[in-house]
Amino acid sequence: MAVKSPRVLNRLEGRLFVEDGYLYYVLHVDLETEIARVSVRKHGQQEVVDMPLQDIGAKVGACNQLSLDGLETKKTADRVMQRDDGWYFKAREGVRGPYDHEDEAKAVLKNYIIAVQGADVERDGRLAKVD
Repeated sequence: MAVKSPRVLNRLEGRLFVEDGYLYYVLHVDLETEIARVSVRKHGQQEVVDMPLQDIGAKVGACNQLSLDGLETKKTADRVMQRDDGWYFKAREGVRGPYDHEDEAKAVLKNYIIAVQGADVERDGRLAKVD
């Protein structure tokens, strides 16, 4: 296995990666077992799963341009708007909606941003594929 040094481990813990439209957070890596504990929220439920350390290194490396600090900014919030028939959000590809509630539009926008960032990595040919 290529990932062996504590210095590399420090770089993996606390990192994010996107897979299948879900955002994963690396909680802990263990050199002895070569397993990483990873947190993910799917279908409204938080899960902590074990993944092979080698896969985590590849996934984090593939998503090294992932930047999610804009999810809670005013600029992102300003992308959500109300019209007569419901709530919408603005995306590069056009306006998306309608949604019944503002909170729903905001949640879909956040998931959209995460999915698009993952897709951007894939278009660059850098997404780690796992069989």
